Amino acid sequence: MQAVDESVIANVRSYSRFVCRWMDRLGEDVFLKDNASQWTPAYLQQEVSTLMALDEGAFWTGMRILRQRIVISLVIADLSGQVGLEIVMHAMSDWADAAIHAGLEYYTPRLKARYGAPKTATGEDMALWVVGMGKLGGRELNVSSDVDLIFLYEEEGVTEGGRSISHTEFFSELGKKLISFLNTVTEYGQIFRVDMRLRPYGDSGPLVMSLEGIEEYFSTQGRLWERYAWVRAKLVNLNLPERAYELFTHYVQPFVYRRYWDFDAYEGLRDMYAKIRAEGQRKDLSQHIKLGQGGIRYIEFIAQLFQLVRGGRKPELRTCETLRAFEIIKSLDLMSSNEVDALVEDYYFLRNLEHRLQYKEDQQTHTLPSTEEGWGELIKAYPGLTIDALKSQIERTRARVSDYFSEVIQLSERSDDLSSCLVPPLPLYSDNEPLAAKLTEYGLHAEVANRAAVLIIDWMKSLRFRRLPERSQNSLEHVLPYLIKASIPHGEQALFRALEVLEAVSARSSYVALFREHPRVLDRLLRVLSASAWAGTYLKQYPLLLDELIHGIPDQGSLDADEAIGELYRAMSQAQGEEQLMDALRNWQRIQTFRCLCCDVSGYLTVEATSDYLSWIADQLIGAALRGAWQELPKPHCDTPHMAVLAYGKLGGKELGYGGDIDIVFLYDDPFDLAPVRYARLTQKWIHWMTALTPAGRLYEVDMRLRPEGESGLLIASWAAFEIYQRQRAHVWEHQALTRARWVAGDDSLKERFDTLRAEVLQQPRDRFALWEAIKSMRTKMRAQYPDTTHSFDLKKSRGGMIDIEFAVQYFVLGWSIEDPGLLKNTGNIALLRYLGDKDYLPKEIADEIAANYRVLRLVQHQCQLQGLEACIKRDDERVASWQASVDRLYEVLAKETNQAEMIAST
Repeated sequence: MQAVDESVIANVRSYSRFVCRWMDRLGEDVFLKDNASQWTPAYLQQEVSTLMALDEGAFWTGMRILRQRIVISLVIADLSGQVGLEIVMHAMSDWADAAIHAGLEYYTPRLKARYGAPKTATGEDMALWVVGMGKLGGRELNVSSDVDLIFLYEEEGVTEGGRSISHTEFFSELGKKLISFLNTVTEYGQIFRVDMRLRPYGDSGPLVMSLEGIEEYFSTQGRLWERYAWVRAKLVNLNLPERAYELFTHYVQPFVYRRYWDFDAYEGLRDMYAKIRAEGQRKDLSQHIKLGQGGIRYIEFIAQLFQLVRGGRKPELRTCETLRAFEIIKSLDLMSSNEVDALVEDYYFLRNLEHRLQYKEDQQTHTLPSTEEGWGELIKAYPGLTIDALKSQIERTRARVSDYFSEVIQLSERSDDLSSCLVPPLPLYSDNEPLAAKLTEYGLHAEVANRAAVLIIDWMKSLRFRRLPERSQNSLEHVLPYLIKASIPHGEQALFRALEVLEAVSARSSYVALFREHPRVLDRLLRVLSASAWAGTYLKQYPLLLDELIHGIPDQGSLDADEAIGELYRAMSQAQGEEQLMDALRNWQRIQTFRCLCCDVSGYLTVEATSDYLSWIADQLIGAALRGAWQELPKPHCDTPHMAVLAYGKLGGKELGYGGDIDIVFLYDDPFDLAPVRYARLTQKWIHWMTALTPAGRLYEVDMRLRPEGESGLLIASWAAFEIYQRQRAHVWEHQALTRARWVAGDDSLKERFDTLRAEVLQQPRDRFALWEAIKSMRTKMRAQYPDTTHSFDLKKSRGGMIDIEFAVQYFVLGWSIEDPGLLKNTGNIALLRYLGDKDYLPKEIADEIAANYRVLRLVQHQCQLQGLEACIKRDDERVASWQASVDRLYEVLAKETNQAEMIAST
């Protein structure tokens, strides 16, 4: 291979801190032996094959180092002008294919050995189909791209083996392992960030889906924007039989491509364009070369538009690659040669610019520099150009793309003429009277009335509204005036949230009738929505909760535990079959959560009481799902399972919030010969009951990474193995987690044994100095993952936030409970902090101050949840400095304490 000139390396190192970092770490020789053109599929397979025989840790490391070699060789070759855009894109795409193939080849045999092989009804082997979307599907990956994936499999069934599981479970587990293999960040980096949000139902959908399931989704749920996404979908598996590609085409193409000219795609793209523009204005994407005006996405949309409109009749347009699509568009004279050539030129320029932005730090960024210093760095990648010249070229390119896009999709200003929107006429206005003027007569401020009028008119113009039954439209004539007038005391936010809820449920005539027959429900709805944006989202997802407002806003009396449990048991007893049982749990959870929310926003509950009740809801559902899943297993060998469900984290500490996930560990203690298999199946069934998406949604996201050995460990551990692990092999951070662990469901006798074991483990003799150093080290690592470099203060993770306080409390539990069993009580951080002050472990004024701060942090975090916001506040908030100063004083006290402990130990 041709040696790389030292001056080239020096120039690249001067531009890319990413290249510097890895060359300094592993040595330049590791990278200089590579050539950017060598990364062919065959060569990649050869390189990967040498790693496949290694143990898992070495396999992961080898693949990540290989990734750095590939990227760095491409960066060097690109910045030095040795290769062009397509070499970079294809090499990265081929690498993604090879890495995905490697992960499948590594983990599939291991899962087959455990569960047996998944086969079709005709006995043919089945594989997990990995669908590459977006840039991966089009072989257009950047060096720092994530990969958009969708997982499919052929048909339902069970694996052929002694520990058989359903195909869904088998491929879900395989998919999770593949994601972890690609996505997990180790000390050697990661292979690819994985994005699964394009799968059916998005984040709330199942991880894997059968062909029958995807077909049903396409026919009943598939939306136009998804058709745009599926234009660039392809199977990236390297070893599938031909029938797989035929089946894939059979199921996907009828959804993407119509049999006729599909000019509806124009309107769909205009709607997408409007949303992108609105998002751009909200987030200021003016410097974003992908999503901003005239960016890369606009070029891709132009190609996809022609594909969707004409691909049903012109099969040659059915390509995943953007540049290839433009070649075909040109050959079919759908655009002039000059226009296509200009767009291709602009595509090359913007994609190369995108690469240079990402080469700097190996980050998936698309944003132009915001400082002159940043531009000074970027211009190093453009020899011969000045900053002004580069800025001018970027501006010209984006303007030209924007002009082409506007011309192609026939953008025009939409008329706000009210006379075209009276479908049907509402009592709010007449043909000759603007809606906004009428709304001001009901008491709305003029500006609010204008915006409300626009929202209502847009809704009335929508196909969704026009498809409503006439009865529903007539009912809305009466509902809307009442809603407008009732909103005056509650403010404009409540009004617009209520209009969104009304629009979301309008297709269900029963709820429109509810509002007409019980108009006071609207007033109660507005009261709730005025306090919480999250409530609006929740009601749009689960409109059945509107029934809770018929007789008033739920108050403390609605949170009677005995009555709530009775409702749960009645619902489950009336359900028939597993799916109905799962839906019964979900509906009960929605109702209880909404009642809690109403009491919360009405001021009946403190943040602690709210978390207690939300945690209690989760406890009841965990137990009910365990009992239900056990009864669904074939031939249970005993009446009740001899196992325990342990809650960790926020649920363990009874600090669960709205929409929170739950950290769970499973244990069993049963002499039955097949107990490991039996309880593993029960665990999987329980997870399915909790996380599966049914018509009623899902219950919770379940995190089981705190189990012994983490993600590499078994889903469920025997009691003996758990006890040995906790006593002999658990890390300090795992014992920190144990301070907040508690039994929540299962065998009562295991609750007593767990409480005893927990106490004994937490009371083990410890070197307090070494303990504090270990805890500080863990906190340092966490801070490195979430550095305080933004304008926002993360209430949980930032310095001075909740984790700093929690770690200090955990230090005292682990270091002092051997002398004071009172520290073992899982009463929450606030109670423990006060205990520490009362018992003189901490100066009382510091303990009280930290406890008060922790309560405020939780309260603000809770308020953020209610508004559907991230748990962050502005860093210049005056409370931040106070919180950080308090934590600093706390840590100074701990430092003195641990230093004294070290001195005593040394003497």
